[in-house]
Amino acid sequence: MIHLKTSEHMAELMPLKTALEVANIECFIKNEFNGGGLGEIPFTETWPELWIQNEVDKPKALAIIDSFSTAPEAMSDWDCPKCQERIEKDFQLCWQCGYVLQSDLS
Repeated sequence: MIHLKTSEHMAELMPLKTALEVANIECFIKNEFNGGGLGEIPFTETWPELWIQNEVDKPKALAIIDSFSTAPEAMSDWDCPKCQERIEKDFQLCWQCGYVLQSDLS
């Protein structure tokens, strides 16, 4: 198992997990439900973490994660090239078909 990313916010990791799953990369979120332990253990130990199963998927997974780092301010709304759904600029993952913007990584 390979750790890819830790975030204070689950909402940051869920689109990444979906994008990895669409790319057929086995992944999971560790500490998804650890918020209840807050106070008993250090808060950073309860933050959700994105992990993948296989080392061979690491370069592709990191490229997908990097594609999400494009500053939304520099983007505009876009049309999914796969299903033509209109997507707001704040999103880099098509909610309709799972296409990941700026990641022709297949």
